Amino acid sequence: MVGSTTGGGKGPQELQILSSANGIDWNLRSTDLLAIPGVSVLDPSLKLVNGQLRLWFGYAPDMNHDNSRIANGILTLGSVPAAVVAKPGTSCVKAGTKATFQGKPVICKKTKGTLVWVRVR
Repeated sequence: MVGSTTGGGKGPQELQILSSANGIDWNLRSTDLLAIPGVSVLDPSLKLVNGQLRLWFGYAPDMNHDNSRIANGILTLGSVPAAVVAKPGTSCVKAGTKATFQGKPVICKKTKGTLVWVRVR
């Protein structure tokens, strides 16, 4: 979810990314999504448009809400690949995939009808 801070006399509002596993308890990302010195950024709205996450938000230059404007942009979402645990004897997904386990090379091979990680000798 994208939300804005309250500002509350402590400075301009900023856009934040929040996440939740259950929709009740929310965690705030450690860095702002959008924070512009001297500009309040508020009231975000998201919509998936043609496979892209479009973000609309208001902003108030010099924190003067009488001069508020609306802007939009596209959020690019990224992910970090999951770490592969390539312990010899454990299952793997694609034959021929190479990895290392404790600094030694392993390869995914079909053994007895099952794909498993095998040490390379």
